[in-house]
Amino acid sequence: MTNYITLPHKVAFSLEQRLTNVEAYMFTNAGPYASTKD
Repeated sequence: MTNYITLPHKVAFSLEQRLTNVEAYMFTNAGPYASTKD
């Protein structure tokens, strides 16, 4: 039997981690919003 209380939390956490990874990518040197400073 699935625990319907922890399942949405796991999904939300997974999505939050994915967004964090996207932000981290965007603001690295490889990302489109990288800083142009030396």
